[in-house]
Amino acid sequence: MNEIDRVAFVEALELLTEELRCLRMEQTVQRTALALLARHLSVLGHAQLEVLAQDLEAMGSTQAEPGWQDGFAQIAGVLRLMHARPSRARSRSRPVSE
Repeated sequence: MNEIDRVAFVEALELLTEELRCLRMEQTVQRTALALLARHLSVLGHAQLEVLAQDLEAMGSTQAEPGWQDGFAQIAGVLRLMHARPSRARSRSRPVSE
């Protein structure tokens, strides 16, 4: 590989690395937004986080690729954690017993 080819290769690799970083950031933002939306819908009584988690795992089980399966399982896990921990909005809406 001559110097020009090496420089072009390094530049292409740097561009791909930056694109991958941006895609990972976008994925994190989208997963977070999905989790927050599910939590808000749950607080309002429009969604059941455990049922949604089960549906996501079922969806993942239909996929042949481990990456898809893991992605659905990770989101289901986040929803289960949120279901186990009451949000501040849910705990504020509960009557205080004395």
